[in-house]
Amino acid sequence: MLIAARRLFIERGPDTTVETIAIAAGADPAEVTEQLGTPRDIFMAAMRLAPDPDELVPFLLDTFRLKLIDTSDEPLPTLRAMLTDPDEIPRVQQAANEQADKLAAAMSGADREVRAAVMRSIMLGVGLGRDLLALRGLTSVSTDEIIEVLRPAFAALGDGPPTLDDRLPD
Repeated sequence: MLIAARRLFIERGPDTTVETIAIAAGADPAEVTEQLGTPRDIFMAAMRLAPDPDELVPFLLDTFRLKLIDTSDEPLPTLRAMLTDPDEIPRVQQAANEQADKLAAAMSGADREVRAAVMRSIMLGVGLGRDLLALRGLTSVSTDEIIEVLRPAFAALGDGPPTLDDRLPD
């Protein structure tokens, strides 16, 4: 059910209904609610799914796109708190490290933890820049444009540096 919900959130955005998720999952809406909770609960759980190593960059960009189009007021207080409330910092650090660890687990290479932390930091920076600082370059374009700018950087980070074999001519 959660995989079906995630696919629907990617296609339709965070306003996807329990009924739509139930149809896609071949389940009863009451069963979806009982097992997964409210639409907001389902949305948050779908965003926490672990990435498939073969689909890391699309998964990451789809997930980040959904977080950027999330119209709830929830992100702003969290962003403000992580910058101003010393009691909030350990919670935010733990969540960011857990997210980076999930990314690293789906990557290969000795530097995967560094690359995962850089990817997570980029997402935090873009979120802060757009939602809290209202940087014109981020607020004047669509979410899809932001994602397309990030795509090549995330692809390079997700794949890791080329090996010597990759650089040698055939």
